[in-house]
Amino acid sequence: MLLHGFPQDASAYDAVVPLLTDAGVRTLVPDQRGYSPGARPRGRRPYAVRELVADVVALLDAAEHAHVAGHDWGGGIAWALAAHRPDRVASLTALGTPHPAAMRSGLLRGQALRSWYIGAFQVPRLPERALLADDGARRAHRRDRLVPRAPARRVGDRACRPGPDDVRLGPSGPVLRTGVDLDADHWLPEHRPADVAAAVLGQVRA
Repeated sequence: MLLHGFPQDASAYDAVVPLLTDAGVRTLVPDQRGYSPGARPRGRRPYAVRELVADVVALLDAAEHAHVAGHDWGGGIAWALAAHRPDRVASLTALGTPHPAAMRSGLLRGQALRSWYIGAFQVPRLPERALLADDGARRAHRRDRLVPRAPARRVGDRACRPGPDDVRLGPSGPVLRTGVDLDADHWLPEHRPADVAAAVLGQVRA
C-alpha cells in the first residue's frame, strides 16, 4: 500500500510501482480522501486522521494486511495506521516522515517554524485561496524547489526538480525509515524511485 502526500496524488508513485511489480509485489496506490474529485466530503471532520486511517483499513479488507509505505502526509497516515491497527501492517516504510514522537520533540528545536503551514491549512478556505492564486503558488513552489505551476492543474502533472534538502523538515533531511539517509530533496517517490522501491522491497523480504 503506497500512500501519497500533499499536494500529490497516486501518480507520485508512477516510477516506483513498475519496480515493485517487476519484483513480484502487488501494489495498491489510492488517491487519498480529498485528492480525488469523487471523494471530497465537505467540512473538516471527514478529514480527521481516524477517518483517513479507516479508508486505508477499508482498502486492506480484501488483502487482510499489507506492507505500507507513506510519503509526507501519507507517511503520517501510515504511522497512525501502524499505531492503531498494527494487525493490518506487515511493515512500515516512512518516506521523509519522522515518527510522531520525533516530530513532537523537534517542535521546540525549530520544527514548529518549518511546519507553520499545517496550522494555516486549518483556517477555512485559506489554503484553497492560497493554492489557487498563481502568485502564491509560484512563491510556494520556488520555496519548495518545485517548478512553478498553477495548482489548479492536475496535481499529478506537477513537475519537480531535485534540490539539496527538504525545506519542511529539520537539517537531518529526508530519511527512509528503514535506516537509510539520503542526500535528496523532499520528493522521494518522484526523484529517487529506485531508492524508495529498494527500501520497500527490503521490508517485504525481511
